[in-house]
Amino acid sequence: MLATLGDWVDTALSTVSPTKEEKARVDSVARDLLQRCSYAIEKSGIRAKVELGGSYAHNTWLPGEADVDAFIILPEGTSKEEVPKIGLKIANEALSGLHVIKRFAEHPYLESYIDKVRVDVVPCIEAKKGEWKTAADRSPYHTRYMLSSLNDEKKRQIRLLKRFMKAQNLYGAEIKIKGFSGYVCEVLIAKYNTFLDLVQQAAEWKDGTIITVQKIQEGKNEGIAILDPVDERRNLARAISNQKMAEFIHLCRIVQNRKIENPFEKRLLRYAKLTKGILEHAFVLAFEHKEENEDILWGELNRTSKNIAKHLTLDGFEVLNHNAYADNQKAAIAFLIANANRSDIIARNGPPIFYSKEHKRFLSSASISWVFTDDFRTKRLERRKIISLKQILDEYMTNNRAGIAKGLFQSASSTWKLFSGNEAVKSGKELLVKALEAVAGYEPMDSY
Repeated sequence: MLATLGDWVDTALSTVSPTKEEKARVDSVARDLLQRCSYAIEKSGIRAKVELGGSYAHNTWLPGEADVDAFIILPEGTSKEEVPKIGLKIANEALSGLHVIKRFAEHPYLESYIDKVRVDVVPCIEAKKGEWKTAADRSPYHTRYMLSSLNDEKKRQIRLLKRFMKAQNLYGAEIKIKGFSGYVCEVLIAKYNTFLDLVQQAAEWKDGTIITVQKIQEGKNEGIAILDPVDERRNLARAISNQKMAEFIHLCRIVQNRKIENPFEKRLLRYAKLTKGILEHAFVLAFEHKEENEDILWGELNRTSKNIAKHLTLDGFEVLNHNAYADNQKAAIAFLIANANRSDIIARNGPPIFYSKEHKRFLSSASISWVFTDDFRTKRLERRKIISLKQILDEYMTNNRAGIAKGLFQSASSTWKLFSGNEAVKSGKELLVKALEAVAGYEPMDSY
């Protein structure tokens, strides 16, 4: 069914707020978590306190997706180095008896579940405004700011924006996604008041636009800046990849003046079909990885994907696009490459003729022939030993010349396999196909 964005907004607004029953259940979890944290603080003997934060405290969470954040606020004199040790000891006591997962941001924090609701216990330090020692120190200020700035209608609009971001795969500040955090969504609605006004304005954002809750201005920065209203030295958009920001601006443009499918439930940008023209230039490097924290794993994967693509290009393989994907045990890095095999001949430019010793040494390495060039230099022709993509990847996996992340190299070097695009599709393996879809890009605009 096709309808205008305004029609879909009217439909979605009635579904984005939790029911009284769900809210009562999550409220019970929040009280339980507060009691656990208060008891753990008292038992520790440390002069700390606990405050709730995040989407639960701001009352901007979506139905079925509640999570409760508790911040253990350590005394003002606590050093940054003491936070993991002292804070995690209290957090572990607070979550005693529950299955606990250690997560990492600037410093580690703990995650668990109470009555099927995710709870996070995050240490931070009591700090005067602007004198933060860790990023988490701002969080209590974020909560106080949003509680004083958001009315019930703005909270509904934030939920609407979050639903849109989730449906369009733009939501989440974690490194796996590099998208829009819940707090960024709150700041944008605090600025623009409604989802529809945000869409209209974001469609016109320019390079160098600086967004603050108080005003909007042009600056010398590259890309878009979204300043934290609690600390305007902090650009919230730095955690958003340029690709995700560009996707959001593009989506704002295409939803405004046409009838569309429901953008709060269905992704509007569709992956291009894996046709012969794409598959013959697509390759997937698959390998096993050790169990690792998701943020660390995706950081290593993204860095490895970028480094391999860079070295392939330097080594004569023109990389058109690259993308990483992973599940609990295996990873896949997909590449679109213009040339699966490079020429077996390469030209090397030499020093000027006036440098006698260097010139002689350069010519002695010519394996085929050499020529004079117009700029008093020489060029020699050499025969390459490695001409196929598989051969060059074998070299990378042997000596790690391409800068594969240390955390991945050992397992990757012993388990890697290279699949052509067709082989990846025929395998039927979800991991390989998802990597291929992402690297293939989106369908042409006339298909929307």
